[in-house]
Amino acid sequence: MKILIVDENPGKRSEICNLLHNKTEKFKVFDAEDFNSAIDIAETKEPDLFFLNMDTDFSATSQFIYQIRNKPKKSIFILYSKETKNAVHAFDYGAQDFLIESFNKQRFYKSIDKVMLIKEYLKLGDQVMGNLQFNPQVPILLRSLPVKLGNKTMFIKVNNIKYIIADRYYAEIYTKDKKHVIRESLTKLFHLLQEDYFFRIHRSYIININFLQEIIHSEKSELDVRMEDGKLFHVSRSHRKSFTEKLAI
Repeated sequence: MKILIVDENPGKRSEICNLLHNKTEKFKVFDAEDFNSAIDIAETKEPDLFFLNMDTDFSATSQFIYQIRNKPKKSIFILYSKETKNAVHAFDYGAQDFLIESFNKQRFYKSIDKVMLIKEYLKLGDQVMGNLQFNPQVPILLRSLPVKLGNKTMFIKVNNIKYIIADRYYAEIYTKDKKHVIRESLTKLFHLLQEDYFFRIHRSYIININFLQEIIHSEKSELDVRMEDGKLFHVSRSHRKSFTEKLAI
């Protein structure tokens, strides 16, 4: 995978390079101190992934992403900043992930793993459908999830997914009108879904809160959720805190 880092701070570019080189996978890493230089590198090297420092210039960051998105190659963006509040802007710009500039190693490598999964699914999509058309303002994989079934690949609309249930080595994906059974882990699927409205509430369940009807509190501090179709799920202790904090309940 080819990666381009854009940051006016050479020390920060070096830090990201070192983190990338510590991964077992082999990356081709390029760097640029400004967006003008980055455009030239993007034209000649065609990176798969861009690391962009948002703190340099918000307007220039947005314009650069728009320019790259208009090219035939489907690129992936990780934006970073010193300010947590800039995460909202990062996803508005179409980033696939956002990092705090101090770079927690575990979080950094999780982001890289997520990107590699996205790249794998983009490749699968291209093999089946050729050049897919993406809206430059919409993050990749936000709209559909390619699922290989035998000798076919189906594209499931992400906003139609109500919940996903693990069944040993398989995952059951429930949409508004159908159930899809695939041989895939919930962990891998969760990385590919938009975490703003998909929640891992149990090692065996992922739910889309857009289809959530009610949350049930029991006397023993247990927590269950009921979906709009009446399906009831238990929220495990290990996921309860993060679930309630994100929903502010």
